Parts: sequence; structure tokens; C-alpha cells
Amino acid sequence: MAKILGIDHGAVRVGIAVSDESSSIAFGREVIPNNKDIFKKILKYISDENITIIVLGYPLNLKGERSEQTKDV
Repeated sequence: MAKILGIDHGAVRVGIAVSDESSSIAFGREVIPNNKDIFKKILKYISDENITIIVLGYPLNLKGERSEQTKDV
């Protein structure tokens, strides 16, 4: 099965999670600063963990509607 990389994008920090080999559960790995090195760190996870699928969080406001953060992501 596929290993999945979960990315929870924020303006200041980005949360990273990686699934197990069976893609049935994800484990939070770290929260990293959203700076100029962010793509380098994400690419390292993809390479080191043999990631085949990437899931990006889709933020909505409390009413379930798109927000400014949704546009940023």
C-alpha cells in the first residue's frame, strides 16, 4: 500500500504527518516553520519516507465555508 504525507499548511507553521505502510493511520511527525526552507523539508520527507500520496489540509471556517486561509492554501 501507499504511504501518505499529510500537510496542514499555516501562515506561520506547517504540520506534518505520515501514515503507516497500510495507509490506515497517520502519525504527527513535527510542526515546522513556514519559511524559505519549507519545500526542502517536505521533499526530504517524501524521499526519506517513500511517500506516494500527499494530502493537503483544506481549511474552512466554523460555518464550513471558504476563508482567507483557504485561499492561501
